[in-house]
Amino acid sequence: MNAATEPRGSAIILLTLRADFYDCPMNDPALGKLLEGHSRSVLPMTLQDLRDVIEKPAALPDVRVQFEDGLIGDLLYEVRSQAGALPLLQFTLAQLFDKRTNDLLTLKAYRELGGVHGALSKHAEAVYEGLPSDQHRLLARALFLRLIEPGMTEQDTTRRRAALDELNLADSAQSQVLNQTANVFVNARLLVTDQIEDIETIEVSHEALIREWGRLSRWLRDAREDVRVQKKINADVSDWARQKQS
Repeated sequence: MNAATEPRGSAIILLTLRADFYDCPMNDPALGKLLEGHSRSVLPMTLQDLRDVIEKPAALPDVRVQFEDGLIGDLLYEVRSQAGALPLLQFTLAQLFDKRTNDLLTLKAYRELGGVHGALSKHAEAVYEGLPSDQHRLLARALFLRLIEPGMTEQDTTRRRAALDELNLADSAQSQVLNQTANVFVNARLLVTDQIEDIETIEVSHEALIREWGRLSRWLRDAREDVRVQKKINADVSDWARQKQS
């Protein structure tokens, strides 16, 4: 923060905001004026932009992979004119790279993944089914619901960053199982951890996972109100803790 406010400093900070949340900062007059004078719209990617995203990294000297004929066309067909498709495309390309034959990304691997829309969901479902026990699978539901910010509609639903200590339950044995479950999904790159000052956090790695993983969508539909109640309880606990310290 000091670097960002230093007069004539060399630090430049870029913030991104989804278009469907643009109204939120505009409700604050000071922030709205600041945003109005220092913002730039990022337009949807064209087909050529998407083709460059696919082809140019593959041609880098330390990568140098080839695409089987027809694969790039299939990838472009799936993501054309679709909002929020880039994370899905990124994930699919990473999976194709892992499944490459020598230096060739193949249509066979692409179809086995289920295409762009199936790749992430299929991967998440395989990780879930591979959990070591029913208790792990039961707690996986609780884990993901803690990491979702429910909106009024599914389109408004976003991921939520949570402190890792939220995974500490009253029952120490259950806490251990919950943490084991979280580690499995972290290792599968479906959840990510971070360190913000002295707080360790965890969140969903791909917001696209909320839309694409059918099991998670069903969990959320069944427990949407429960998630809102949990959010209210967490906020009340935080307020109580702050007042106690003051």
